[in-house]
Amino acid sequence: MWKVGIMAVAIPFSLCLSAFCEEEVTNPRGFALGFSIGQRAGDVAASLNVTSPYIHIKRSPNPRSWGAIRISGDCRIKTATPTEGTADSMFSYFTARVGFVGAIEVSNMIRMYEEIGCVSVFPTAELASSTKPCFGGYAYLGSEVFLGKNLLTKNTSIFMEIGFDTETFSMHRFDKLVNSPIVGWGATACAGGRFYL
Repeated sequence: MWKVGIMAVAIPFSLCLSAFCEEEVTNPRGFALGFSIGQRAGDVAASLNVTSPYIHIKRSPNPRSWGAIRISGDCRIKTATPTEGTADSMFSYFTARVGFVGAIEVSNMIRMYEEIGCVSVFPTAELASSTKPCFGGYAYLGSEVFLGKNLLTKNTSIFMEIGFDTETFSMHRFDKLVNSPIVGWGATACAGGRFYL
């Protein structure tokens, strides 16, 4: 429920900030550094990402279509009961993602995008008997709102993403936890910001 609350607050907040911008808001298309906090595959996650410059997709029927490559990394926290314990504990693990971003500029202030790519999960010895990386895929839909070009919000945006992670094609499991949950399988909802260079 808290994920819905984050999104419900983020959209009006970004629109209010944009209303105070003195200059015309433009859609930056250069390198971007980003961060997000939310839930990925059922676990709390803090993420960092780098986005390449956007390239115009000339063959698209929409003249405002753009594409980019995004590289991301997460630190995830799983709350679960270990097989040798009786109480819930928190365990951390890491993931890395590489994906293609297809975007449509709805206006000078809003960009809608989809991101599809490959992901690698790095289980720890506390979670699984095998610590070999697991590979899978993901698909996200996102909305990015640009805040303007004044001193505090120059080339800055906030975004929200929802989607699904199928982060292990081999159905690898966290076998040291009760019920042996599948690694990285579940819904995603997060919010964050990007800074364009």
